[in-house]
Amino acid sequence: MFIGSTKKRTQTTASKAASMIRKDLKKAFPNTKFSVTSRSGSMEAGNVRIEWVNGPRTASVKKVTDKYEEPYRYDPSSQSLVTIKSKVELPQVTNVILVRNMSPELKKYLFSEISKKYAKDKSMNDVQRSAFIANEMGKDFESYDFKA
Repeated sequence: MFIGSTKKRTQTTASKAASMIRKDLKKAFPNTKFSVTSRSGSMEAGNVRIEWVNGPRTASVKKVTDKYEEPYRYDPSSQSLVTIKSKVELPQVTNVILVRNMSPELKKYLFSEISKKYAKDKSMNDVQRSAFIANEMGKDFESYDFKA
């Protein structure tokens, strides 16, 4: 907008969705701090990216945010995905990207607990054990809701 312009700035679909998602997440998970950002492109409805540390599982957050993502179906004639007109009267975006991060304290705790479980396993060398523990940490992290 230019100085002296009377033209109002319009809010994009992505920024409307982001604003509504923030409210829904705050209501569903009041003790977790979420970073909700939006980005719009000229050829799409845009994206909303949500990041948080520890807190609720990704699947729990997805249940809250699913309604903001445009539904698609495969169209064999054009060999592409096409948007299905949603019956939901909400701003919808092309993608809702969920990123759950692990705090250093939680990483240390999970590593310690999982390492204890597999420390005596003689069937793996140190490299295999480290890879296995890293994999198990990811599984354990997504298996639990952690307090913020």
